[in-house]
Amino acid sequence: MIIYLADLSHDYLPARQFVPLGIGYLAAHTKSIFGERVEFHLFKSVDRLLDQCETQKPDLVGFANYTWNEKLNAFAGEKIKKKMPQIPIVMGGPNIAIEEEGISEFLEKYSFVDVYCIYNAEVSFSNIIQHCLENPTKNSHIKMLRSTPISGVYSVFEGKLVSAPSTETDKSLDFIPSPYLTGTLDPFLKEGFLPLLETNRGCPFACTFCVWGVAALDKIQQFSIDRVYRDLDYVTNFGVIFGQLIFVDANFGILKRDVDIAKYIRKVYEDTSTFGGIEIYWSKSAQGHMVDIGRILGHLSNTYIAFQSLDDGVLDVIKRSNISTTKLISLISKLKEYTHTTRTDILVGLPGESFDSHLNSLNTALSYGINDILGGEVQLLPGSEMNTKETRKSFKLKTKYRFFEGAAGIYKGETVFEMQEVIRETIDMTESEMVRLRGLRALFFGGLTLGGLRPLVPYLVNKEIQLTDLLRDVISNGSNHPVLSKAFEWLGDQISSEWFKTVEEADLFLRDPQNSSNFFSDDMFVKLNFAFTAYLLIHPEQFDAYYKQIAIEVCQLLPNESKNIIHEIVKLCQEQSFLYRALHGDKSFNTSVKLSRPALEAFKECGYLGSDYPTESEVIDLSLDDVNARGILKDLELKNFKPSIFDLTQIMQRYNRRIQLKPLEDIYSVK
Repeated sequence: MIIYLADLSHDYLPARQFVPLGIGYLAAHTKSIFGERVEFHLFKSVDRLLDQCETQKPDLVGFANYTWNEKLNAFAGEKIKKKMPQIPIVMGGPNIAIEEEGISEFLEKYSFVDVYCIYNAEVSFSNIIQHCLENPTKNSHIKMLRSTPISGVYSVFEGKLVSAPSTETDKSLDFIPSPYLTGTLDPFLKEGFLPLLETNRGCPFACTFCVWGVAALDKIQQFSIDRVYRDLDYVTNFGVIFGQLIFVDANFGILKRDVDIAKYIRKVYEDTSTFGGIEIYWSKSAQGHMVDIGRILGHLSNTYIAFQSLDDGVLDVIKRSNISTTKLISLISKLKEYTHTTRTDILVGLPGESFDSHLNSLNTALSYGINDILGGEVQLLPGSEMNTKETRKSFKLKTKYRFFEGAAGIYKGETVFEMQEVIRETIDMTESEMVRLRGLRALFFGGLTLGGLRPLVPYLVNKEIQLTDLLRDVISNGSNHPVLSKAFEWLGDQISSEWFKTVEEADLFLRDPQNSSNFFSDDMFVKLNFAFTAYLLIHPEQFDAYYKQIAIEVCQLLPNESKNIIHEIVKLCQEQSFLYRALHGDKSFNTSVKLSRPALEAFKECGYLGSDYPTESEVIDLSLDDVNARGILKDLELKNFKPSIFDLTQIMQRYNRRIQLKPLEDIYSVK
């Protein structure tokens, strides 16, 4: 039986790509049961999938369904079903409402899907294959699958929803063979796709905007620690250098054994130097051993505590009041001296959040020592409580649509694109206020999370100056600057053209030949928080004007502080930009910046430098670790050091935003 599994990702534009771990699990598990009776082919590229269908006819096709590939799946699935109507098409993944009404609506909308696997699909998918193998008459497989109740599987047959409840209870996940160790994912590793790794599944929390903690997925299941180690060994010794390894656990650190896993991650990094850092989603419960994890991982990781908001009323509305903010703050204070940055999410558009309370959340996070803040507007996800009719009505949620970054392309002569449905107004915040926040957050993200103002931020916090106040002044006064105004005009144009009232409006937009041509060239949609910094990097006059305006506004906010020290601090913000230096001819991984003793003492006082940092030499040594630096230079070289804004946003994300030189004492420290 020939089976094609597709975890499709748009690849028309040069966006980041990730290994298809989910369908790798399905293939490895099913192969372990049926052996040579099944033959799997895995796909990320829609063109390769459709071409292969022309070359070799499959017996079954499966699609992984996410928000970023829903329309791409439909494009491929409808073509396959039209050409081969007797071939069963299976779909699974979280991008579906989980109540029966929502499942029925989805299957009616995408009628090419014969059966849908809800939640973890390894067992239910293998059951589907078993039914097919036991029924040798291939032409009747669709009718058989649609009409037969299979555990964890839904279908529509003769106008009625057919299903059987999932019965999976096993806490051990080792019944699923590793798609790495079996070689299933080798073709994708060879192409440099970023590795995804998983040590456990499930989330005990039930946040209303998320689908990780729905009732069916709230129990923790684990892969054995030996299995985790072997996967790490395989990936890190594969012969490819990756910008980062990504762990997809919902709550890394929730288990005591995660300390041992952290030790092993550190060991393979030091043994192989084949990755620049790791992305992990830390546990929302503050466990004492998480400090040990941070100490062990050091610069490889970021302390990641996802607050979403720091307003008690908002946290109650989104059902995060069971997560102790006080304990998390204490955890941050213990972790921040070890990890690369201290990170959180602060979302825009949560019910209960006003314009002022959102700014207060940002500034409060800074006061806690957080120096890396993610989170944009709230996207409504199918299956999440926030996406229900009741929640929309209760909080007067109004939404609009925008493109996904990189999730569009022209395939077989047809334009295919994905859209996000995003909250644009609530009972507590108007759309005009969200527009104001959009520009402010672009500067905030570039300064803090991308590190463009990282030397300045602790100085401001120490002087009790709000970063949001500074950036509002920069926008207000910089908009009248003869050079800097161009950057803010560009930013304003991006904000005003970002949103569509309906998906149909976006479709009409792309049907215009000029719009389509622009969209797939210099005017392609990008994540604006990254794009504003990218814009400055490739416009040196505006880059310089931006930092000069920063210095002017800081001096205005701190009239009694030394202007020389302020200018030195802001100058260091410019000097630390590895991307800017590389784009303009300086490819060195490190540099020394001359600073006065008073400036160095100011850095020590605010915590940017350690209290024992020597000031006698009047120099600060900055560096970027070799793995990330070499990877960034290689990517820039591929673009002849003339990247587009989109190219730069991808580099920033590929290397986990590690684009700034840091004080040398921080680079390899494991304290």
